[in-house]
Amino acid sequence: MGYYKKKRRSTKRKERLVTYSLIPTVGMAGILLTSYLSSTPLTIAGIPPSIIFSAVQDKGVISAFVTGNSGALHDELKQMGVEEKMNDFYRNKIPDQQERDRYIHQRFYDHSGYVGTNYKTTPSGNLRRKEES
Repeated sequence: MGYYKKKRRSTKRKERLVTYSLIPTVGMAGILLTSYLSSTPLTIAGIPPSIIFSAVQDKGVISAFVTGNSGALHDELKQMGVEEKMNDFYRNKIPDQQERDRYIHQRFYDHSGYVGTNYKTTPSGNLRRKEES
């Protein structure tokens, strides 16, 4: 009978795997720590990280986003209370309620394509209140 020598996996491969899985984790931890410690809270594309993290854990949000159903995505986010959370987050930064509402809806439009019932889009992709025109 012959002797079978089992191949060992390269330790370099394991090191690379660990390194590549740690980079995003350490990066996100750094972003959250910076946001927590800074006087100006950090946002990702105008959205607080806490809202993004809660949204990506919701199966309905992920499904609506992947299928491109902007109406369903808006409904899922509304059900989660995202609009109210965004309103709370921006209340001190944008004191005018109408401008804050437009800003929040602009973020929704930029990321999902959803246009709120009170808004229309300009040719440049900005939202304007329907009564403004």
